[in-house]
Amino acid sequence: MKRTKLDTSDSCLSLNEFEVPEGWEIKKLSEVTKKVPTIKPESEPERIFGYVDISSINNETNQIVDFKKIRGEDAPSRAKQSIQPNDVLFSNVRTYLRNIAIVPNNLEVEVCSTGFTVLRSEGSIDPKFLFYYTLTDDFINGVTPQQTGSQYPATTDRVVKDAKIPLPPLAEQEHIVVRVEALLMQVNAARDRLSRVPLIMKKFRQAVLAAACEGRLTEGWREENPGSEPVKTLLENINKRRGSKKVDHLKKIQPILDELNEIPDIWAWTQIGFIMESMKNGVYKTPNFYKDDGFPCLRMYNIEDGKIIWKNIKHMDLSDDEISTYLLKQNDILINRVNSRELVGKSALITNEIEPCVYESKNIRLRMFNEEIDSQYVVFWLQVDAQKYFSLNAQQTVGMASINQDQIASMPIPLPPLAEQHEIVRRVNALFERADHIEQQVRGATKCIEALTQAVLGKAFRGELVAPGAVE
Repeated sequence: MKRTKLDTSDSCLSLNEFEVPEGWEIKKLSEVTKKVPTIKPESEPERIFGYVDISSINNETNQIVDFKKIRGEDAPSRAKQSIQPNDVLFSNVRTYLRNIAIVPNNLEVEVCSTGFTVLRSEGSIDPKFLFYYTLTDDFINGVTPQQTGSQYPATTDRVVKDAKIPLPPLAEQEHIVVRVEALLMQVNAARDRLSRVPLIMKKFRQAVLAAACEGRLTEGWREENPGSEPVKTLLENINKRRGSKKVDHLKKIQPILDELNEIPDIWAWTQIGFIMESMKNGVYKTPNFYKDDGFPCLRMYNIEDGKIIWKNIKHMDLSDDEISTYLLKQNDILINRVNSRELVGKSALITNEIEPCVYESKNIRLRMFNEEIDSQYVVFWLQVDAQKYFSLNAQQTVGMASINQDQIASMPIPLPPLAEQHEIVRRVNALFERADHIEQQVRGATKCIEALTQAVLGKAFRGELVAPGAVE
């Protein structure tokens, strides 16, 4: 096939000079699209209009997913552009977000925001061919640098319509669209399958934790290690270490006791209060004590999925005594005591991987008897049962729920012998590492899928998707 090199030196796009098949042209979008009339919905105050704004478009699927029904008299001032099926809507506000869609035939919409450049084919260009071109990196990266404004950077209709497009004959455009859609259907199917993996991994982790805290994960291990120290002895040792100090904050277990799962014979149900050394609410300070050069302080936002996430760390101006009182130590457990109902009670283990820090008042520090209790096992149990338990026991205020030390201390926990606690932690961590590795692979594959989408579009607009002689 004879190919022609296009001169794109005067184009507003960075098209990367390439050759296209003989018979193709390069056109400005203004040469292949019509001028779209404006309308005034307010002139028909009682009429109901289908209205599309930028938020109506899902920029991952490039579909209109949430258009609005508005009365003419209530139409926003930006509702000025008439639209019809097969119009391409290109958001000229924050173009890099790629809010782009083509109006489908079965969608009852008549007007869109002036935040779009409406591209309506004048006949020499297939609307879908035009739509897919506006999705290419070449087009987006060519238009985006010409935005103006800081908070909501935007370009103009003129800039968009001055952009150039490599244009084959109409029949070939239609064949290219068919090939692109067939390939992108496969790409999107792969993307859809990959998008399900995080939920699958979440359910996998939950199943692992449930099996671990019911004794199923270490069933074979117990058969091979029958000489473990009984839990009764473990609890007796804790009582000796506690001495004459009473167990604080312990209340009668709630009726949830009647629903406790069966556990292995050598395990025992107890309460967190019986196996903890101490518990303390975090430090409270007014906003003026938060200083950039202060001591690092963990907030409720730093607890995610059983781990401490070291990001957006706040710092407090504290005295040496306050730092000593609230300093977190290795194997401490941090529990969030004030949050939305579905998040209150989330917890994390303090490891030696984080730098010295304290914790603020919306969290509680739980310190176990570490010679008898593996704190990581306790965190695993909290991840299994805390949401259910605290949902029954948390106090609810407007928009927030809270738990207290009594409720934490009274929480039932299935307790294995110490050796089995360690084995559970080892096995769960090993399985979680596998899950992390799978998710890492999925993230890499997802990036490849995104690159593949652009590769398909790039080939399409270089004339490489249609076999020679396929179109007369």
